[in-house]
Amino acid sequence: MIAEAAINLSALFVTAIGHKEDATLLQKVADKAFIMSTAFGQFLNESYNETVAELQHSRAQLVESVKKQLTAAYQKEIDNEKQSKADLQKVYEERISGMISVQQEKQQVYEQRMLVLEKKGKLNWIVVLIAVI
Repeated sequence: MIAEAAINLSALFVTAIGHKEDATLLQKVADKAFIMSTAFGQFLNESYNETVAELQHSRAQLVESVKKQLTAAYQKEIDNEKQSKADLQKVYEERISGMISVQQEKQQVYEQRMLVLEKKGKLNWIVVLIAVI
C-alpha cells in the first residue's frame, strides 16, 4: 500500500533509508534511491552547486547578450547619423552648386547687357559727332 502510494505521487519520490545490502520495495519504486542519507545530502549539495553555477553562467550570458544588442543598436544609430550627415552634406553641396550656376548665369546676362549698352553708347557718340559736323 505504501509502495502503491509512492508510485502514484506526482512529485519526485526519493529514498535514503540507509541499508546498502537490503533493497526495500520502497527503494525499488522510488524515482531516485540513495544508500544513506549522507549520500542524499551530498546529491542535494552537488545539485545546488551546479544550479548556482548554471545560474551564474546564464546571467553572464544574458549580460553579454544585452551588451551585444545595445552595442549593435548604438552602432546602428551612429551609422544612421553618419548617413544623415552625408545626405545633408550632399544636399548642401547641390544647393551651393545650383546657387553658383544661377550666379554665373546672372553674370553672363549682365556682361551681355553691358556689351549691348557699350555698342549703343558708341553708336550714340557717332550720331552726336555726325550731328555736330
